[in-house]
Amino acid sequence: MMTSSQKETPSGDPSLVPSQPPTHAQPFASSEWAESLSLLSTPLLQTKLSSLQGESQALSSSLTSRLASSPSGQSLLHIGPSLSTLPPDLSSLLTALSPLLKDVAEYQKLNEVELVRVVAQSKILKRECKRAVMAQSCQNFLKDLTCEEEVLSYLMRRGKEEEKEECKELEGGEFGEGEDHVFGGSMDNKEKESHSRDGGNVSFMASLERVAYFTFLSKEKLEYSKDQVTKSLTTGGGGGGLEGSAMTGGNKVVGTATGSTHTTDSTMGMTQDLEMAQFVMKLSPRIRNLEKNVNQVLNDNLERILQKRMETYVMDKNPVQNEEEEVEVEENDDIDGNVELLVLGHLLRSFVFMNRGSDAEAIFARVAVMPIVRKYVSIGKLDEGGSRGECAGLKSLLHQIVKQVREIWGDVLRMAESMFAWDDSEECNTVGSHEDNNENGNHVDTDCKVEIDLITAGVWVPIVTALLTDPVMKVAIFSPGIASIFQRNYLVLDTFLSELAGNLLTSSDDETDARKVASERIVDGSNDGGVLGVGGGMEDDDEAAITHLYYRPKVDAKTIHSVQSRLYTLPMTLDYSKRWNLAIYYQLRFAEVCSRLEKAIKDVEIHGWHAKVFTGSETTLTSLKDMYGIELPFFVEFVDCLNWLWSKDVYLKPLTHRFLRGGLQLIGRVVAFVKEGARGEVKFGVKEEEVKEEENERDDKTLDDRRNFSDSLPNIQSSVDVDQSYLWCKRLQDVAAVSWDISILDTNFMTEYIQTIEKVVCTSDLDDQTSYEVSELVSEIMKDSSKDISPLVNEMWNDTVVALVTKQCTAPLAAVKGVAATYRMTNRPPPTQASPFVQAILRPLSDFEKSISKRIPAQIGLQWKKCIVDTVSEEYSVSVSELIDTVQKTEEALKNRKVRRAVAGGMSDGEKVRLQLYLDQEAFSKFVQEVGVDPTSVHGIQNLVTLTQEAGNLVEKVQIS
Repeated sequence: MMTSSQKETPSGDPSLVPSQPPTHAQPFASSEWAESLSLLSTPLLQTKLSSLQGESQALSSSLTSRLASSPSGQSLLHIGPSLSTLPPDLSSLLTALSPLLKDVAEYQKLNEVELVRVVAQSKILKRECKRAVMAQSCQNFLKDLTCEEEVLSYLMRRGKEEEKEECKELEGGEFGEGEDHVFGGSMDNKEKESHSRDGGNVSFMASLERVAYFTFLSKEKLEYSKDQVTKSLTTGGGGGGLEGSAMTGGNKVVGTATGSTHTTDSTMGMTQDLEMAQFVMKLSPRIRNLEKNVNQVLNDNLERILQKRMETYVMDKNPVQNEEEEVEVEENDDIDGNVELLVLGHLLRSFVFMNRGSDAEAIFARVAVMPIVRKYVSIGKLDEGGSRGECAGLKSLLHQIVKQVREIWGDVLRMAESMFAWDDSEECNTVGSHEDNNENGNHVDTDCKVEIDLITAGVWVPIVTALLTDPVMKVAIFSPGIASIFQRNYLVLDTFLSELAGNLLTSSDDETDARKVASERIVDGSNDGGVLGVGGGMEDDDEAAITHLYYRPKVDAKTIHSVQSRLYTLPMTLDYSKRWNLAIYYQLRFAEVCSRLEKAIKDVEIHGWHAKVFTGSETTLTSLKDMYGIELPFFVEFVDCLNWLWSKDVYLKPLTHRFLRGGLQLIGRVVAFVKEGARGEVKFGVKEEEVKEEENERDDKTLDDRRNFSDSLPNIQSSVDVDQSYLWCKRLQDVAAVSWDISILDTNFMTEYIQTIEKVVCTSDLDDQTSYEVSELVSEIMKDSSKDISPLVNEMWNDTVVALVTKQCTAPLAAVKGVAATYRMTNRPPPTQASPFVQAILRPLSDFEKSISKRIPAQIGLQWKKCIVDTVSEEYSVSVSELIDTVQKTEEALKNRKVRRAVAGGMSDGEKVRLQLYLDQEAFSKFVQEVGVDPTSVHGIQNLVTLTQEAGNLVEKVQIS
């Protein structure tokens, strides 16, 4: 059964009804959708519409719930009621809204254009406001420049008037007629003098300092302007002129979009900087002219003030004729000095602002110091107090220079040092710093660079320049031809340089006392008359009352050390140090000490160890012998040579390493000489005549002359032909004396010698750590150099002395064989005491020990005596053993021949010999114990006891009989 919808369908196929509406990709007006709808019946369409409406409501409810649950969707719910008022036809809605949307778009476009115009005009207004501020700044800068030019012009006119007035004073007297032109006709002499020393000069110099500071700022601004103009020309961002650049910038802003606004702003900023730079560049000639005039005024005023002080110092040296003037001058000295320091302070700071500190130093050196240097630095002053070339007056002339510089310029030097030498680390970072390294081994410090260094460049440079530029002075001082003069000159100048900062910056006693008196008068509030100041006036009282408030620089040890560091690192000082030919000086000194030592060695080889080779005085010889216990003159001379290297008249600090090496070479030479002699490689006793004959053979004398000379002196020639040379190692006393002296060198002297070096090298300017390291290094080096002395002493005693004494002790052992001959068939009675030769065996050892009992090295001990006793005992036991064997063989022979005969005391000849040997052994053991050796520890004595112990019973037999 078909439904109504099927009936109305031509085909009756339900598949023709669309299952779903067209998608977003299929529009409502599509042909397929229209054909499908035309085939459906009305009820079916209504049913489909109802289902679609229900589904739409469900989806709308779901959408509404979701929008309500989200914060962003809640703001859209208010449009819900308006949806019901929308017309059903969307195309008609779009058609109705199109005019409105077009008007809105045009309105928005007009607003955007207006906004761009307003923004552009606001930027133009801002730029013009900035230009107005910049123009005001330029106007102020121009006014300041004009004002400073007027001030400088006035200062220049005033300087010329003062120069004219000084010329008139020189022509017409101290108070001539020309003064009224400057001070005015109504000023009396007292007012004129007060004007010359009151705050007028201070205010003028303060104005000059302000002009210098403004010039410094103007130069900085001019340099910055040059950089800006150069940068604009390089990047192409600048306009042609002030108006052109402004108009161009405005047009660009109006016609650009929003994206180019930032570029326009930067262009405007560059244009403004360029305008300011161009304005400053137009004033460049005036700025340069101002700079030139300021430099000229600074130079003129500094030279004038320095010359005035020099002239005042010269006048003060002359006696004052008027007592009233003298009193007044004394009362005003302190005030004038303070005012002058203030004036100089303004001038020096002005030089720093102008970046001309080196020019201030040069002016001070030329005007203030060079006249003093030229006064004293001359060849006549250099040789004053001595003969030509001795430079005896060098110390005096340097002292006079420093003394006069301190008297005239001491306060100025202290002021400049405290004003420009900064020690604070932050301030140093702004100025710059450098490291201090000097060739003398001083510790490294970091000092600030000072803008004006009057001590280094103003005092030291003129002095050292005068010494180096004068060829006569330079040759006389720096020539190393005479070592003693060279060393004295070096020490004088080195001490002068090391104490220069302290001598210049330390106040003299007179200045300190005067300052204390002035301070006490000011603190008490009264003077001798109960009134402060000069003349008793109110203004003078006020002026004197504030003098204690003036700035007074304080100089401490840190300041002096900083100045010394700058002195040592100055390039001129380094060049001055290179003038000293220290290598040549050391060669001269080392050759001198080597000549002394070699001459002593030659004399010892000729005359023996006891030759008088010491070149010093008898008092020095005695003191050195008593101090160290040395006996031989040669080793006293050697000790004096080592000490001489470190004496104050020879030693120089930069040559410390060379002198230390020289001492090691001398020690090595003496040790090698002793070692060669101890081993028999050097012969002593060569006659002086042989040496002279060898020298004569080198002369150009003819053979006939030499023959005639030899014929006329036959006795001398024959004596020369006799060989009297010897090896001192074969002489026991020489070996003992030499070994004792070199052992003293190894112990007592080396310790004292190391301390001597440490006292000279480790000066007070070294810190504790450095001094300790130097001491350890010197001790290690010296101990390493003397390491061969102790083995040499042991060798000389344990080998040479033992061999020589043993040889002397074994000589009497030849008499052991005569014991048998004494009792063989002589019918002598049995012996009751030891043989005479026994006590002679160890007599050389005993005598030698007694003669050198206090001169045996402590390191030797008793081993050398035990070695001698062991060797002698062994030979003694061998001789006794051979004698006993001989006696036994003789007795056996007599028994075989049956010629045995009765002997005195009922004792045979063999028994008498054994008894004698027993008594000799007992006596020898006693002598061994007397020399300090235990007989029981000697192997040879034990052999003797074993060989002779059978004869012990014979002693009782002899005693009974």
